[in-house]
Amino acid sequence: MANWDACNWCSVAERKTKAKPKAAGSGTGGRKGRRSALYTGATVSRLNADWVFGPVSGDQEVRRSLRRLRDRSRDLQRNSPTIRWYLRLLQSNVIGAKGPRLAFQSRLGGSGELDKRTNDLLAESFADWARCATADGRLSLLRFALKAVRALAVDGEVFVRRVVGYPHNRFRFALQLLEPDLLDEEYNLDPPPGRGNRVRLGVEVDEWDFPVAYHFWNGYPDDGGRRERVRILASEVRHLFEHERASQTRGIPWAASILANLKMTDGYTEAEVVASRASAQKIGVLKYDDPSSFTPRDPEADGPIQLDASSGELWEAPPGMSLQSWDPQHPNAAFAEFMKAMKREAASGLGLFANTLANSAEAISWSSMRSFLQIERDCWRLVQASVCDPSGLLPWIVEGWLETAALVGAVALPSRDWRPYARHQWKPRGWEWVDPENQAKAAETRLRDGLASPQMILDDQGIDLEDVLEERQEFRRLATAYGEDPDQIMAAWLGQGGTSSSSGSTLSATGPQNGGQGEEDAPEDDGE
Repeated sequence: MANWDACNWCSVAERKTKAKPKAAGSGTGGRKGRRSALYTGATVSRLNADWVFGPVSGDQEVRRSLRRLRDRSRDLQRNSPTIRWYLRLLQSNVIGAKGPRLAFQSRLGGSGELDKRTNDLLAESFADWARCATADGRLSLLRFALKAVRALAVDGEVFVRRVVGYPHNRFRFALQLLEPDLLDEEYNLDPPPGRGNRVRLGVEVDEWDFPVAYHFWNGYPDDGGRRERVRILASEVRHLFEHERASQTRGIPWAASILANLKMTDGYTEAEVVASRASAQKIGVLKYDDPSSFTPRDPEADGPIQLDASSGELWEAPPGMSLQSWDPQHPNAAFAEFMKAMKREAASGLGLFANTLANSAEAISWSSMRSFLQIERDCWRLVQASVCDPSGLLPWIVEGWLETAALVGAVALPSRDWRPYARHQWKPRGWEWVDPENQAKAAETRLRDGLASPQMILDDQGIDLEDVLEERQEFRRLATAYGEDPDQIMAAWLGQGGTSSSSGSTLSATGPQNGGQGEEDAPEDDGE
């Protein structure tokens, strides 16, 4: 492939004829010029001279920009509608209105079956604690999780501390959310080998880069008074952030790659709104027909010449003057397309479908929306994993809660060792099927062919099989208690005919009214 440098347009034959004879003992013809890169992405020219390059560790990259990135991300959180909408989507899709569901799974020693009695006791006790989970007494566990996920995206990292010995609840356990501002990224120590642990960006690590402790300030700079660093053991703190490099100790805001463009886009939008408002006012200027007839006026004595316009009125300009209109053409005709392009770029940086981030269903077909929705949900599941997976935030909280509660006797376990009863699973929220009818048929086929179990099918939608069975059992119990036949009620709801006794007609009247078809059977609208 030819080299397209500015001084390298001649043919190979011409270069050979113009080449200087090689110097004695030289394998390069005596040339000491710059070598051409074998990859075009590595070439250096006047067009990419400002492209940053050089071997820099992950921590050094973060250290140089972390504070400013965090401050700017928080500013957009406050003032950018795009970022505020994204954060609502994040909280809704990762945590949801009800939050992930906890299922304790301790088993009986002899049979290996689930110990339902102990599991129900633990679930009830944990739910009691989760109603007020934070040390300041303000947030439930659900609200705490929503806040933590939001902070994770805005700040790029979140620090959660387990407070053991907390005096304000019977479990002696609480959570504390520590803001990353309190962990000084300028605090770094690199002692000689064998002389202690290193400190990277406020995080103390051992020789394997395993976190040992975190050095937090005990206050903010504007709190007043003297600040001191407090060393908190890593066993008390869970530090969540997205690792982009192996040598990275701190996290950066998720919108780091689009912060500058979002700020410029917001400024452009503001300018266009101001210009459009001025255009709508239709401002006019009085102009002298003969400039030589202009006589300076005393603004205080005579005042400015003004014509106040109202709807349906015509003016008469003063003698020797004419009205010249000023009519800027706004909004700009290209404004909408430009904003779409900016939204697409921002959506790519945040891992969203552009129409979702723009809160618009314009020019999108049903099939395209369905495809992008599946990709989008996979991105949400990646975030859910950092919260609900065994190494995530919520399992770490459960283990700390159970250990402390068992130690203080707040939970009566069958044995003193709490570890056998710590087995549990967090099930994050799921989503309804995008194409219910076809996906239900596919699930039926998988079940029939032995390729899936009911649990697997329901897990995709965030539904627990045990909850379904318990709800069905409770439904039959309630129907029988009120003198209804549960089978007839179900038949009426499913459109299979039959009538229920006495007040059963009221129940059946609330069922599907489209000839036995539910929403899943309604004809699709391709949206085009």
